[in-house]
Amino acid sequence: MKAFFQKLKILHKNPKSRALLEIGLYLFFFLTLFIILNIKSSHKVYETVEQQYETLSNFPYTMVVYKENQIYHIIGNKNEFLVEEQDQSYQIINTNILDKDNHLVSTFDWYLFFPHKLSSFIKNGIINAKTQYKDGSQKIEYEMECQRWNPTQEGMCYFETLQKENKITQVILKVAQSYSIEIHYQKHTLEQ
Repeated sequence: MKAFFQKLKILHKNPKSRALLEIGLYLFFFLTLFIILNIKSSHKVYETVEQQYETLSNFPYTMVVYKENQIYHIIGNKNEFLVEEQDQSYQIINTNILDKDNHLVSTFDWYLFFPHKLSSFIKNGIINAKTQYKDGSQKIEYEMECQRWNPTQEGMCYFETLQKENKITQVILKVAQSYSIEIHYQKHTLEQ
């Protein structure tokens, strides 16, 4: 090792050798930096469309509910929504739905319709069909026993996702023969 450093000292004294030595050190430095950056970028974890949907937490939406020959149009975000037909706003606190005066309206579990719960169809459902469209979007249809999504619900549930630009932009849920819900997610909120 001592002989190696002595050779370096001799090379360092000669101007031509010093230039080559400096170029070699710069080359070694940049090569090491390049390798480190490539290793870090190759370990990036890419989420699938389904994983992005499951972790979606900030999601203004519009919802159309079809139930018993009635149609409701709902505009909402994570903790509140407006039912257009009633011109009434509601707050969601745990499983309670409160009106604007903080009176309890329902104890319905509204969170069943949030992505982290609806993603159970993607994980546990049986895929019935996939449709590719010319614009690059894709529709996937699932079916599953409703109890796997909501323990209080009987029968079969049908679920559809519309994916565009690697994001789920719409879901349609048909719960047994009770009701059907169509949820459209606002495009700008899908990028977290």
